[in-house]
Amino acid sequence: VDLQGIKEAGFKVVTDAMYGSGAGYLGALIQGNATRIEELHGERNPLFPGIAQPEPVAHNLHELSRVVVEQNADVGLALDGDADRFGLIDERGEFISPLQVFALLALYLLETRGERGPLVKSLTATSMIYRLGKLFSVPVHETPVGFKYICPIMLQENALIGGEESGGYGFRGHIPERDGILSGILLLDLIARTGKSLSTLLEELYGLIGPHYYDRVDLQFDRQHRQTLMSRLYDCHPKILAETRVTKIDHADGIRFQFSHLGA
Repeated sequence: VDLQGIKEAGFKVVTDAMYGSGAGYLGALIQGNATRIEELHGERNPLFPGIAQPEPVAHNLHELSRVVVEQNADVGLALDGDADRFGLIDERGEFISPLQVFALLALYLLETRGERGPLVKSLTATSMIYRLGKLFSVPVHETPVGFKYICPIMLQENALIGGEESGGYGFRGHIPERDGILSGILLLDLIARTGKSLSTLLEELYGLIGPHYYDRVDLQFDRQHRQTLMSRLYDCHPKILAETRVTKIDHADGIRFQFSHLGA
């Protein structure tokens, strides 16, 4: 990574270390010359006050978003407690989902840096990776959920990048494991090389592969009823759900229903 180029880019960056082990690293690596860093929650505190668990998801990054807007910063970078996962806030204070981040990082490596190699995704990660694989003529491998499944494929195939829905990304030429600090620096390198804002880069991504939408809903079920629910789901083979045609059901990891619009 061209660290000197990032230091000279004149970025205003706000980071959130979430009281964890990543505190201080981004500032030590990229602050200097024209670029300035402000760090939130940089003190070590294993109680992680104010958050249920230190993961860089939207509901934990309201303060980071607010500070980015108040300080007219270029970007907000967040790390989870052990700094292997990464969260991103754009210049407008908007949360960029992990699936969008994965696609931006893949496009950066393929287009901006001109590299080639397989892409590895967990099954809950974005289908945008398939679109990018087709566009740049590189293979895409899909694994069950968990980086323990992604790592062996990265090593075996000399993959360019591996990523999952939780915000963990690994890169060729580095350890075959998630690294939130490197992910953040690569995003800054993307902005520095292109001279474009994150919101513009996201618009250009969608211009290449079409718009994509994502939401995650976590539901709590009484433990004594979970097995009954799982059995019902595994025995369920609907042809239509919520007025959309079910085109495929797979059990590679849990249960996944794939859909197409009726009439498609």
